[in-house]
Amino acid sequence: MGQAFTIKINSVSHPIQTPKGLKSFKSSNNSHISIFWDISHARFDPGPDPASGFYIVVTVDSQIALFIGDEREKLVKLGILKPDFDTHFPKFSLVSRREEFSGYDSVFSTKARFSDGGILHEISVSCSGGKELNNQRLVVLIDKKQVFEVKRLRWNFRGNQTIFLDGSVVDMMWDVYDWLFRPESAVETTAAVAAFMFRTRSGLDSRLWLEEKTKQEKPGFSLLIRARKNPD
Repeated sequence: MGQAFTIKINSVSHPIQTPKGLKSFKSSNNSHISIFWDISHARFDPGPDPASGFYIVVTVDSQIALFIGDEREKLVKLGILKPDFDTHFPKFSLVSRREEFSGYDSVFSTKARFSDGGILHEISVSCSGGKELNNQRLVVLIDKKQVFEVKRLRWNFRGNQTIFLDGSVVDMMWDVYDWLFRPESAVETTAAVAAFMFRTRSGLDSRLWLEEKTKQEKPGFSLLIRARKNPD
């Protein structure tokens, strides 16, 4: 999230393009939703997310539903938060993040933490091999160290690989079929897409996609990278 972000409620996206403001609308069940935000003076660490000096607040029927940031005192002065807000509002955890890349580059890099308070890791995904399908390969690096490679990507255009990171099981899944096989004539009108997902799992014995969780269990973190090969 830089100077723009998107709020999605009930599968409907609401793009936010200005660094500061207020937006209100009604949801499908007729609830009144308001979004207050100010990222105009946000300070960033090496990662893509703001570290301090910002706030994003979502209210539903005048009740706080989401609060991200550290500008609590400013929000109290504005009347958005109550003075005793910290005593009754639950802590939040990041459960998923989505990054979009566009262009003809075949190397995609970002940074992410896979647990609360975890180490910020640099993640790079590379699809290389030129225009020859037989030479295509997928390479994944974390903190500039190769963790695995998929050769003969023409035949392995979808798949998954398990890696271990910070003591946790992380599944990396990919789908590059559209990226590899969409005809050039089609790419000229509609972007070809590749998708890469990193998803934490509680252990090797848990299921990859439909892991059953009790109310006490904490959901895993997912990072989705979508690359679009845009037409000129």
